[in-house]
Amino acid sequence: MKKKILIVEDEAIIALNYKMALQKSYEITGILDTGKGAIEAVERIFPDLILMDIKIKGDMDGIETAQEILNMQNVPIFFLSGNTDEETKKQALKINSCEYIKKPVDHSELLTKIKTILE
Repeated sequence: MKKKILIVEDEAIIALNYKMALQKSYEITGILDTGKGAIEAVERIFPDLILMDIKIKGDMDGIETAQEILNMQNVPIFFLSGNTDEETKKQALKINSCEYIKKPVDHSELLTKIKTILE
């Protein structure tokens, strides 16, 4: 059975790009663009890993969303962000169980990191 990955990304083209790169090896359980939607999905789906953009739609950013998710369930979260300022990166990396990958994402690097975590 394939491991499940949830994608939280507010740019549809980027989210579909991740899906195309990952769907041969993993089950993509959903693509969401808000923190609220991601939290609700995690309660139903129980993904094995989450790809989380930091700047997403809605009231919560990706870091706040990740904190809420990790309060419910211990799941690895990879932050994918074009925002490279050190303060944002430090905030993201303070959260347990998280990685930070700068956009644009190299798909082979992403697959390698995911494989290391999930397999």
